Amino acid sequence: MGGQQQSGGADETTPGRSASGTPATGAEPDARATARAEKRAQRQRRQEERRRRWARGATPATTEPGAAEPGATEPGAVEAEPAAVAAGGGGTAVLTRPRAAGDGDTDTVGSGTPRPGGPDDVAPATSAPVVPARGPAALWQLVLTAHPRQAVVTGAALAGAAALAGRPAEEIGLLGATALVGQGLLGWHNDLVDRDRDAAAIAAARDRGDETRRRRKPIAEGRLEPGTVWYAFVLGLLLLVPLSISNGVLAGASYLVAWAVGLLGNISLRGGWFSWVPWAASFALYPAVLAYAAPPGTEQGGPPQPALVAIAAGLGVVVHVLRALPGLVDDHREGRRHLPLRVALRTGAPRLLGLAGVLGVGLVIALVTVAAQQGLVR
Repeated sequence: MGGQQQSGGADETTPGRSASGTPATGAEPDARATARAEKRAQRQRRQEERRRRWARGATPATTEPGAAEPGATEPGAVEAEPAAVAAGGGGTAVLTRPRAAGDGDTDTVGSGTPRPGGPDDVAPATSAPVVPARGPAALWQLVLTAHPRQAVVTGAALAGAAALAGRPAEEIGLLGATALVGQGLLGWHNDLVDRDRDAAAIAAARDRGDETRRRRKPIAEGRLEPGTVWYAFVLGLLLLVPLSISNGVLAGASYLVAWAVGLLGNISLRGGWFSWVPWAASFALYPAVLAYAAPPGTEQGGPPQPALVAIAAGLGVVVHVLRALPGLVDDHREGRRHLPLRVALRTGAPRLLGLAGVLGVGLVIALVTVAAQQGLVR
């Protein structure tokens, strides 16, 4: 800049003279002035682009091609501990994605050549407003919000356990329907409690270009109004209470207590050491539901086998770990330190998944074996 250096040598020259000392032609000063003007224009364009990115909540562009802003994070980088969770624990290396030339810089192309027009040619990122669903569409969004897969699996598991115990078809269907409705209500309540957290996670994922979270959280995305879900929750609760008592007073009371424990687990304990307590307590009550269950007008059963209660509680902890594994990195970013995350930071997520899977299969086998040999009732 400013005629400080000449290519091919280290000698300095004064403005207006060539390397040989003879007066330079008028073309050289004009070329230098044009180059300086272009560099100033590029700096102004980069500064304007940084202001635009800050306004959109994104990482600002680098001051010079290839240089990083102080405190900036490369796109695709993951914090050290989440990286350790994914890779095997105990490490501090940061996972980064190799950055190609011009990657993420909107006013450069390829190796850093200025794009014609600079950032002024790039339209700001906009998104159409989300309109809450109405009518049949709202019903479908309610189904998605109820965590349908978990509700179906829980209902099928309780009905299957009743079938293995030799219960009549009426009782099997009633237990399965009770668990299906109760688990759906817990899913609605979970998304209502977490709607702000889910909205922040969806926005962060969208900024990273990750679309896997879309269509998973209708309340957080604005496709379903919270008031609609609360109304459905109250109606579902009015259905759940008589449905539970239809299994017998003691069986229904046991299930409602287990359901209430799950409800409290959605509100508290999820972010600390005792995140496993609601899962263990609710699963420990399921043998009581099966042991006391009886069709209306018939004699109710007795208390469950203590061994079944202990095994079911352990199975609940394993299910908690398996359910927490997909969201470990997000939970770490949000400052949560529940039991599965603490263990994963030491062992690594893949190893924890394997251990939890093996332990879960073993507990299910033990549950079936004890029930077959000793029965459900003590």
